[in-house]
Amino acid sequence: MTTQQRRKVLAAIEQIPEEYLGELLQTIRSFQQHKKINVESPKQSWEDAIQQLENTGATQRQNRQNKIRELLSLWQDMDSPEEQQETLNIIETREDVSI
Repeated sequence: MTTQQRRKVLAAIEQIPEEYLGELLQTIRSFQQHKKINVESPKQSWEDAIQQLENTGATQRQNRQNKIRELLSLWQDMDSPEEQQETLNIIETREDVSI
C-alpha cells in the first residue's frame, strides 16, 4: 500500500462517527484473520520468508524466486522512495541475502 493509499484510508476512518469505531475495529480484525495478515515486524516477516525459502525443493524455490522478482518489480513501481529505502535497509541487514 502506498503512502497516498494509507492517507486515503485514514481520511475515510476519520469520517466515521465515533460510536461506530468499535465495530470498524472488529471488522478490521476479522479481515486480518480472514486474510491471515501478519502484523509482526517487517524484519520478522522477512526472516520467516527466508526460512520458508530455505526449506523448499528446487522447483518450489525457483517458483518463489520468480514471484519475488515480480514482487520487487511491483514494489519499485508502487511504493514511495522512503518505503523502498526502509525495505532495502531490512533486506541489507540479512547476511544470507544479496541483491
